Amino acid sequence: MEVILGPNTSLADIASWPLEAVDDVLFHFTHDSSFGLLSEAAGVAAYQAIRKNSRRVVVKIKYTTVEIKNLESYIKRSRVLYSIFGLNLIRTCDKLIDSSGRDIKDVVNQIIREELRHDRDGTIMRGEKTWVVSQWPAPPIPKCLAITGEQRPPEPQDVSALLHQLRFRYEKDSRTAGGTWNLNQRPVVSFVYETFRNIIEHARIEDSGCCGILVERITIARAEDVARYVIDPSPLASYLKSFVGSDSGTRSVDFTGLTVFDYGAGIQNTLAGVPNESERQRVVRAFQKGVSSKPRSGTPYYGQGLTEVNLAANKLKAFVVVRSRGVLISYDARKEIRVPLEDQPESISWRKAAADRVPGVSLSVVFPNKLIQRIQHSLEV
Repeated sequence: MEVILGPNTSLADIASWPLEAVDDVLFHFTHDSSFGLLSEAAGVAAYQAIRKNSRRVVVKIKYTTVEIKNLESYIKRSRVLYSIFGLNLIRTCDKLIDSSGRDIKDVVNQIIREELRHDRDGTIMRGEKTWVVSQWPAPPIPKCLAITGEQRPPEPQDVSALLHQLRFRYEKDSRTAGGTWNLNQRPVVSFVYETFRNIIEHARIEDSGCCGILVERITIARAEDVARYVIDPSPLASYLKSFVGSDSGTRSVDFTGLTVFDYGAGIQNTLAGVPNESERQRVVRAFQKGVSSKPRSGTPYYGQGLTEVNLAANKLKAFVVVRSRGVLISYDARKEIRVPLEDQPESISWRKAAADRVPGVSLSVVFPNKLIQRIQHSLEV
């Protein structure tokens, strides 16, 4: 079976991957291969399912190896190989071959390992994306969040320090003027803190691989720009378009996308059910105050983690996507009335095609930064 990753790979594309048990799976990459907004986390989880169900996974890139230095440059420019998804492939595939058929897995693995070691903090950055890498079954808390040097769940101040560091790194390296990537808001810290803590406490990951935190930066100047990031029409596309004014030629909007994800058992499989409750209802119930899969404690914060995620999304006026195995829920946090799952086409296609075969949980928010008014110059005669 073959998986060909094209540009802007969507949830619908991922749901069509060979998730059933097969002998061999061949992944094809080109320089145009990429993931659409918020879809990479599902790609990581789907790959984990493929690797578990397949006899052999082979990755093929359209590149002929000549020198290590050139190969290193090729990998760093790749929007798929130089990512958390790429780390999963490179670490765990059976072969990684170039156009000539040469197996270069060990060489590429060493390049990526050196890159992570160079950063020393467990983060990698490429263009408009930054990944905080949590490695399993190795100690899953990266150095940038293990502030005290211990493998304990990070505290809010640890997350705040990380987000400050990421913003500083981005604004220092960014070629765009203005530096509008706003990670200083308290709801952003709350979202990352609560969701990442949930991974550490509930994920139950046994298979080798990488998960963690993905930060994406999006700029929409005109309604047609939305198609560069996400399938249109869709609820997320409508959300992004709603911020673009009618005078789209004079204004652009910057957004931040945050995703925290794993490839564990899924919310519905770690939270005890109640009679006649569907999996979707159980996932929704997990966001209610006082609901937790952990033993009940006397702490006033018991069962408030995912509730805080909901509150953070409301404060950010965000679009929210929750994927827990076969359950996919999305909603516009600006609205009190949320569209039911059954009315959203991508949710239906995901449930029918991916069902329970794709492991793990991903929690995403997309929210606007400040509006940028472009300076207009005119020449009067």
